[in-house]
Amino acid sequence: MARFGTRAIQGMELRPPAERPLSTPIWQTSTFAFDDAARYARALAQPRGGYVCTRYENPTTAALEALAAAGTGEGMVRMSVGLEDVADLREDLTQALEVA
Repeated sequence: MARFGTRAIQGMELRPPAERPLSTPIWQTSTFAFDDAARYARALAQPRGGYVCTRYENPTTAALEALAAAGTGEGMVRMSVGLEDVADLREDLTQALEVA
């Protein structure tokens, strides 16, 4: 009988590429790993002390918040795009701009 191990569910660790991305990468992970319980406790106790769960914060939202803090918040439209038809994207963007 086949059994799943942690490695099969979580996958392999991938190192960041040597090439720098042109835009902020989108982090879609739900949780982050810690070397020990003390590091995890620090991340929980200190805002900006680390990422615990994307429900609270992740590198993508931190980058967006940094942009807003730099003065790009007023009139900025935040948009998350997945695989979608171009006409739907245009309609979503038009609706967002009408509300803004």
